[in-house]
Amino acid sequence: MTRDLSEREKVWVALSDLFLDTDVTLHFDYIERVLLAAPMTLEDIDVILRDEVAPVCLPNLYSVAGEWTGFSEDWLIARIETYLAKPVWLRRLGRKKREWQLCQMVPEWPCLRARIAAKRAG
Repeated sequence: MTRDLSEREKVWVALSDLFLDTDVTLHFDYIERVLLAAPMTLEDIDVILRDEVAPVCLPNLYSVAGEWTGFSEDWLIARIETYLAKPVWLRRLGRKKREWQLCQMVPEWPCLRARIAAKRAG
C-alpha cells in the first residue's frame, strides 16, 4: 500500500523526473500537472529543485547506468529527508556548483518553468 504524499513530497517526486537518464520531455505533462497544483510559488519550486531534489538526484546523471524508469518514491523521500536533516551550513556547501550543474545537466527546466508560469498567469 502506498502512503499519501504531502504536497512537498509530490513536488519532490515530480521534479526528480528531470534527473532521469532518458528524454525527460516525455515527463513534462506529469511534472507540469503536479507543479500547477502545488500550493507554492515558482520561486519556492526553484529552491526545492536546487536545494532539496538536486543534491539527491544529480548523481544519477553522472552514472553510467543511471535510473531511467523513475526513482522509488520511498527511496527518494527518505534520501531527501536525510539530506535535509544535515546542518544548514553543510547543505549550503557546493550550492554554486549545484546551480551550475543544474544549468548544464537539466537544461529542460527553464522551458518547463516558462510553460508553468504561462499557465499560472492565465
